[in-house]
Amino acid sequence: MNLNVGFIGLGIMGKPMALNLIKGGYPLWVYSRRLESMAPLTAAGAHACASPEEVARGADITFIMVSDTQDVEQVILGPKGVLSGARPGAIVVDMSTISPVATRSLAARLMDHGIEMLDAPVSGGETGAVNGALSLMVGGKPEVFTRVKPLFERMGTKIVHIGPNGAGQAAKACNQIVVSLTIEGVAEAITFARKNGVDPGRVREALLGGFANSRILEVHGQRMLDHDFRPGFKVRLHQKDLRIVMETAHQMGIALPGSALVAQHLNALIGSGEGELDSSALIKIIEKLHGMSGSPGETKRGGSPSPLPHGKGGPGECSVERNGAGGLPSVGFIGLGVMGKPMALNLIKGGYSLRVYGRRKEAMAPLVEAGAVACGSAEEATRGCDVIFTMVTTTRDVQEVVLGERGVIAGARPGAIVVDMGTISPDATRAIAARLAEAGIEALDAPVSGGGIGAISGTLSIMVGGKPEIFERVKPLFSCMGKNIVHIGPNGAGQVAKACNQIVMLVALQGLAEAFAFARKNGLDSAKVYEALSGGAAQSRILEVLGKRMVERNYDPGIEARLHYKDIQIVLEEAHTLGMALPGTALVTQMFNALIGRGGGNQDSSQLVEVIDALSKTRP
Repeated sequence: MNLNVGFIGLGIMGKPMALNLIKGGYPLWVYSRRLESMAPLTAAGAHACASPEEVARGADITFIMVSDTQDVEQVILGPKGVLSGARPGAIVVDMSTISPVATRSLAARLMDHGIEMLDAPVSGGETGAVNGALSLMVGGKPEVFTRVKPLFERMGTKIVHIGPNGAGQAAKACNQIVVSLTIEGVAEAITFARKNGVDPGRVREALLGGFANSRILEVHGQRMLDHDFRPGFKVRLHQKDLRIVMETAHQMGIALPGSALVAQHLNALIGSGEGELDSSALIKIIEKLHGMSGSPGETKRGGSPSPLPHGKGGPGECSVERNGAGGLPSVGFIGLGVMGKPMALNLIKGGYSLRVYGRRKEAMAPLVEAGAVACGSAEEATRGCDVIFTMVTTTRDVQEVVLGERGVIAGARPGAIVVDMGTISPDATRAIAARLAEAGIEALDAPVSGGGIGAISGTLSIMVGGKPEIFERVKPLFSCMGKNIVHIGPNGAGQVAKACNQIVMLVALQGLAEAFAFARKNGLDSAKVYEALSGGAAQSRILEVLGKRMVERNYDPGIEARLHYKDIQIVLEEAHTLGMALPGTALVTQMFNALIGRGGGNQDSSQLVEVIDALSKTRP
């Protein structure tokens, strides 16, 4: 080992990072402006120093973890700074989050004195720092990175060399773009749920099982529900990071509309004296727009009622529940597109007998081959069935299939259950349920998240609205199609939860599009940025799937942009009815307007990155 190591900056992040280096066996010389911050380090065996110069004097590698660009400049270039003490051949590693432009300038100044520099900002917060599980994004010479990597491995688990000096800071800017917009999306979704009278705890539970799942939803979402804004990552530091993003974008001529919006919300929090709170306090701005208190009493987590005993598969498994007469429940399935076909096939694999209808005869062929009965209309597919599923595209399609001539209502018998699994308006859902109830027919709304992959593998997240006892009767069938099945509330509540899912997912998608456009404009390798983002606070299902498509520029449709566009229009129509402001969601809608206008409606929604690129004429 035989390395002497310096560490300057012992705050929330720096202290546990330095302690992990000591645990790794490295002798440490430390400095902090506050003497008391050094006490835990000296207790662990570190040597306390009186200045950055003293730290650097005997160090082979000196780490810096302070707040802002000016702080780093002062620590390195100021009186009694690192530059005064470091010898030629030493390495300075700045792990703060600062300007990429300033980083390159500092690296040049140090190189003039024969001192190497790496920029290695981190993601993962205090928890990641304590656990040595940070994501590190590193800029600098590859051979210098290799020399320092064993020390990085004491502090992080995801360590990616992005490129030359400044590249680590540019990648961290990408991380903060994604994180900021995901927080915005989660804040708008939770507020949307509350405004609709739906338990946001149940909504979050459902969203964690689908495409909206993210580290931000898991951690910040819970803080928003509890209104617990004790700082992890403070608003004022997040504001500083986004200021760096926007300053860099200004210098390079990059349009980042979503990032600019979130920056304004953070400014508002600072202006109201809330800069020391956790950045999840962003929800307070959205709540203020609607005169809501957001007290924890409104946000108790709720689950679905205790499951009743059912068939041979047991709770949470795909099983066949026998009906009251001792036979198997008969099932109708209407709508056999990209999602409906594999969902229906999974019901057949679960042992259910199906009657199916699709407008295109060829869509029914794989189901018939698997044992289903093909029908000539929705009415025919419904006749004699205990449970009828519909999985079609728009509100109008559902109204036609359920209430139209030769529709479900014409064939269903009293006591049957109609389950709509499409994504439509909550108001329309309630109206359809009321019409069915007049005919003695029960209704559930059960939209899904998880895409074609989830439909095929039977791992969808299913958000259900309707009577609890009807939910329990259908739950064994849901278990054939999904793994995360949550009863949200009465009719329409499932659709509200799905709207929340789309808010989170599409506002986060805007963040990904801006981040990768920013990376391209800064000359970064998008694949390396993707790898780095996957290990920290920006981690999400949508990054995993749609972010990868952005990197590969593969826009073959997974979920076509026109369908997401339809979903987000439903959200904004509902918001209009409720008198709600959803600024991030509204902005994304304008970006989708542009995407559709470019002729991208039939391609994957990940093509949104090309819209952001086009705003700034970014070249590949």
